[in-house]
Amino acid sequence: MNRPDFTVATLGELATLYTAEIAEGANVWVAAEGDYWTLEKNSGAIVDADVVAPGAGAPTAGATNARWLRQAGSAAVKGWIAVPTLAALAALPGPTINNELFFVLETNRPYDFVAGSVAVVNGYTILAPTGGVPGRFILSADSIDLRPIDGVADDAPRLQAATAALALLGGSVQLLPGFAGQQWRLLTPVDLSTIYGAHIIGSSQTRGTCNIPANGVLGSPFVANVVRQAGTVDGTLNANVVVGSKTLVVNKTTVPIVGNALMVYQGLYNAQIYDIVSVAGAVAPFTVTVDHPVMFPFTAVNSTVKELSNYPRYIQLEMRGMTWSGIADRGVEILGGLHCTISDMGWDTVDGFTRNSGIFAMDVGSRSPKVTRCFADLTGATSIAGVSCESLANGVIEDCVIKNTTYVGYLLMDGIGTIFRGCVAEACANGYAIVVNPGADGVGAYDTIFEGCSAYACTGAGCSLQQSRGVFLSNCAFTYCVDGLDINAGVLGTRISNLDLSGSSVYCVSSAADWTASNVKSVNLPSTNSSNGKYFIQAGKVRVDGLEISAVVPGGDFAVGIHGGDVSLRNVDIALNDAGSYGFWIDGGVARIEDVSITGTHVFGVRATGGSVNVGANFLDAGTGVVLTGGAATAEQYSGVTSKSVTGADVTLTFTEAQATGLTTTGVLGAAHALIVPTIAGMTWDVFCNNTGAFATTFKTTAGTGIVVAQGKRARLMCDGTNVVRVTADV
Repeated sequence: MNRPDFTVATLGELATLYTAEIAEGANVWVAAEGDYWTLEKNSGAIVDADVVAPGAGAPTAGATNARWLRQAGSAAVKGWIAVPTLAALAALPGPTINNELFFVLETNRPYDFVAGSVAVVNGYTILAPTGGVPGRFILSADSIDLRPIDGVADDAPRLQAATAALALLGGSVQLLPGFAGQQWRLLTPVDLSTIYGAHIIGSSQTRGTCNIPANGVLGSPFVANVVRQAGTVDGTLNANVVVGSKTLVVNKTTVPIVGNALMVYQGLYNAQIYDIVSVAGAVAPFTVTVDHPVMFPFTAVNSTVKELSNYPRYIQLEMRGMTWSGIADRGVEILGGLHCTISDMGWDTVDGFTRNSGIFAMDVGSRSPKVTRCFADLTGATSIAGVSCESLANGVIEDCVIKNTTYVGYLLMDGIGTIFRGCVAEACANGYAIVVNPGADGVGAYDTIFEGCSAYACTGAGCSLQQSRGVFLSNCAFTYCVDGLDINAGVLGTRISNLDLSGSSVYCVSSAADWTASNVKSVNLPSTNSSNGKYFIQAGKVRVDGLEISAVVPGGDFAVGIHGGDVSLRNVDIALNDAGSYGFWIDGGVARIEDVSITGTHVFGVRATGGSVNVGANFLDAGTGVVLTGGAATAEQYSGVTSKSVTGADVTLTFTEAQATGLTTTGVLGAAHALIVPTIAGMTWDVFCNNTGAFATTFKTTAGTGIVVAQGKRARLMCDGTNVVRVTADV
């Protein structure tokens, strides 16, 4: 028995189908003819009783020779009885013969009649006949197709009911365009809160629009809600949680029920849900064993609990490229869900704007959610995030694209174990942001990974981190943003590997930052930015290994500014091109730099006006090296000898030359000359004056008077921070 790809009522309806969107060779059952018809897109056959051409109003998109051909002998195929709608199926009497399948055009699926069945009727997968043999028409598939009513009426109630019916079978509902091209229209939310396993499949052949009244965040086209309402809290935490344990000690008036769940709140937004495995105690406080470790640091003083008999689970919105638009609170709002997924869903502002921040939102206690391959162009919208996550556990956001928002592309507000992978933010106010929920009850984000993510042309930060611990950025690019990466107060344990900040700055303002980085690249930097420096470190423990900067730095600006903290930078390559610029400006904290190359036009390699700097080995500077106008500097020296010819003029050592522990002067003096060393306290040299001629050689700092070492003699000299002084006499 053949199964049609779909069914239409008449040949007239067949002629109106969008042949450009139907596969070559598709079979369509035409109910009025009792035959199959096959699509051949390049047939060109002469139209007759067995050949139908697309009508003048049916788009052919290049298939101008498309024809529907009647299958020879198909009328003899037995077993199919086509009916136009589910209502028409339910209007049939129960048949006396059970070897037939009833094919419903409305759902594009077959139904069996099961005599004697008393299964509960739901209007989509199970229908009762009208008279005849008692029984049920039962869906012979695990999915149905739905088309919009008329592009004007509200499709939400019908879609919600169909989704609920198919979820009982573990099946899905697929959204197709109307036969005349109508798009889907939702005027009320599709509420998936209690539809476990809801599975809605979209289609790139159609669009969806909505116009839903405001209801906080719940006036959204797709919503699943477990958020606490006023007055529904029924207990508190009796003790602070032990992070990593599976135990909660709670005060409640009733004994928690095994099989239910506990939702623990800290304030309004920070929440997690735990299934109850066992309960100890007949009266409060109860010791509750839960199904997975408690990783949020909930405290007794701030936390409350609510016992749940259900919460959203295993919801799949698989849109397959279908784009939505319109007026609503958000696009999708899932609160407290378990293993819920939004995939391949688009959103734009063609039909209006959302009212609340977040198009694709996984919020308030969601566990293991996934948002993948979603895209949004928010041109014209105000303060709307593309992907919004609040209080997540183990969420995955991957391969999404968010463009043109005046707020933030991807927002994480408190969460643990969240992964952003392969995402793109373009022309947003901020690309990615980790923030803490408002008020004193925010717990921040823990163990967040950004892997292969990018932000481009953002008017704020490519990525902004606040109140987070254990952030790892790998193979990311935040380019041509005003600030490439902001690491702010309360950020601890950030690790960065292979980061491209071309065209952007790094502005790190922190009172407790702790971060390390390797292989950071910044080329074609802008000539101005918010910090007047390309890298600006104000506080915290910072370790960077591998930093490349090619900067357009205006006069007086710097490539790296260190204003506090404990900072170590190594393998740094800086190229400058302004006569007034300098590589490092240090005016606070403790800094160590080594394996540094500073090239191009500039005035200072290192300018220290405060704090202290230790210059390690392999410091190469085409400028004046280290200049102190405040603060302190030390330098590591290496065992070796720098030999310089001093004959017709004073000679100034490069910083790397001066880092050798041995200095030798050679050549015939035509006048008294000097070998000039950096003004760095503690630098010490074993000097050999191998000059000849009737004049003296002086070893000095730029501003000092120096020490004369006699020709042919050796001495140990040291810089005291102002001048060169003797350690030993000439020998």
